[in-house]
Amino acid sequence: MTATFTDTSADPGVPPRTSAGSPGWTPGSEDDRRYRVARWLLGIEEAGFAFVKVPEPIPHPSGDPTLADCHCPPNSTTRRKTGRCTAPGKHPIGEGWQRSGSRQLPVAAGVLRDTGHQLGVMVLPGGRGVVLDEDLRTGVDADVLMAEWAAREGVAPPETFLVRSGGGGRHIYGLAPEGYLLPGTWPGGEVRWAGDGTTGGGMVVAPFGLHPTGARYEPLNQLRPAEFPASLLDHLLGRSGTDGTTDATDEERARDAEGFRVPLSGEAWYDVVNSGCGRLRHLGRTDGEAWARVLELAPGLSDWDSRRDFGDGCAGREEHLRHRFETCWADAKRDFEPAGEGIHVDLGRRRSASAEPDAPWPEPLAPEAFHGLAGRFVEAVAPYSEADPAAILLQALSMFGCLIGSDVHAIAGDAPHPARIDVLTVGPTGKGRKDTAGRPARRLVGLADPSFPSRIVEGLSSGEGVIWAVRDPVEKTVMVGKGADRHPEVQIIDEGVLDKRLLVRESEFAQALRVSQRDGNILSPVVRRAWESGELRTLTRNNPVTATGAHVVITGNITRDELLRYLDRTEVASGFMNRFLLCAARRAQVLPDGEGVPDAALVPLAEELRDVVDWAREPRLLR
Repeated sequence: MTATFTDTSADPGVPPRTSAGSPGWTPGSEDDRRYRVARWLLGIEEAGFAFVKVPEPIPHPSGDPTLADCHCPPNSTTRRKTGRCTAPGKHPIGEGWQRSGSRQLPVAAGVLRDTGHQLGVMVLPGGRGVVLDEDLRTGVDADVLMAEWAAREGVAPPETFLVRSGGGGRHIYGLAPEGYLLPGTWPGGEVRWAGDGTTGGGMVVAPFGLHPTGARYEPLNQLRPAEFPASLLDHLLGRSGTDGTTDATDEERARDAEGFRVPLSGEAWYDVVNSGCGRLRHLGRTDGEAWARVLELAPGLSDWDSRRDFGDGCAGREEHLRHRFETCWADAKRDFEPAGEGIHVDLGRRRSASAEPDAPWPEPLAPEAFHGLAGRFVEAVAPYSEADPAAILLQALSMFGCLIGSDVHAIAGDAPHPARIDVLTVGPTGKGRKDTAGRPARRLVGLADPSFPSRIVEGLSSGEGVIWAVRDPVEKTVMVGKGADRHPEVQIIDEGVLDKRLLVRESEFAQALRVSQRDGNILSPVVRRAWESGELRTLTRNNPVTATGAHVVITGNITRDELLRYLDRTEVASGFMNRFLLCAARRAQVLPDGEGVPDAALVPLAEELRDVVDWAREPRLLR
């Protein structure tokens, strides 16, 4: 394209600033320059460049990037261990970002209008774009390598688009030959291309973005990304033929591309396996081939056998690695296969990929399922959510039932049946949007009854913990007085819990299934009795705890593979899973921004739900 990214001419894609607070920006401003380079990169069709939303870092006054923080939300995965973001300004927002990169200019403009965010550049599958991330710490200079190649070939080195990173290195943009296979690293740093990462499309911060040091990513020129011949890429990547001098063959390049990238400082081996599985699947490797390659490369991952903080309950090094590989490989297969196709992982414990295909995806719920208040709630939420409407509905019904309590019930077989709807949502990690499905309903019940959020707890690890959360007053008989006046007296040592409603959320339900299999664990019988009667008690001799009239409702999330692996025959035969409604969930749509459901859509529904709660305060028999 002829226009350069510093062109400040009028552009209909960016509204002019007409008044204070307008979402536009002025010509020549930082946002204006970032938008221009976005438009320029998107014009290179064969590169396949796309954009994702990245939080801006919050640099430390000292300029030390290790002390920087980030504008990412508190529940971001990069904050889970320490509370501080471990990759400030360098990670996309939201799960499944690799499949949601946008080539739409209005999306890029919308990101830049959002305070605290910037653009990340990725390469969509099928694109030829490649970005070499040059790290000064490696001591490798791409200019020297290009000059060596040019001297050997008798040609001039290519001139290409370069960006100075905030850390002092460079992002070297180029176009790889059609079908050329790249690894995840090169001697000078990392490689971003369409086969990098779990689903294809490694990411770098876009030009003019902010670095954790406080510096900007500054373009060094306005050249178009150059065509990189295969022989040049071979030289840059340290590849050579079997004789050490000639270009690598396609087979040798493919084998090199199978290699896992070098772990970064402090990085878990799981992240390396996760990235490697995406590349293996991109190369079309089968289940068995991928597992064999992981085993071959695992000894080179220095810390993988000591990383035991995933709680997978595996015994032994290989079993631990195999469990993590299953999760990563299943994700990679979902990313590179059409939505809805089955996942077949052959690790000697499951059927092979050549086995009979999985059952088709369940038919959507009939319109009659979305009636009444719950149906109107789903209708209001669906335009703003990527979650499956069935999962939104069932999780809402579960929370509504817990909010109402047990006074309203039906009778079946001489037993009262209140609205205790335990729901287990089954879907892929991240892309299933399982937890996303329940968030609007949690907001709604909080608006309808501000006291109810205190009755929502996370984690289903022990039966004793469930009973304690809805316990009756705890009494203890003690001897008081002296001599002839000495007599037993019942004293209350714990006031108990007055509100017997309890909503238990378990986002990792596989953990609950594993815990229930341990000797002496009473979780399974407690869950069954909580659903049947709400009369619970521990059997300890010294400190028995009882709970009467408990109204416990459980919502959980799990992947299909975990459900098949950890649900044993005992739990099936005992009726444990009969207490749950299983909901198959997958992403219903892809939204460029996850801003959530506006309050204006929920407030009228909250008022209606509040009326229902008031109506349910008196015991009622449903007929």
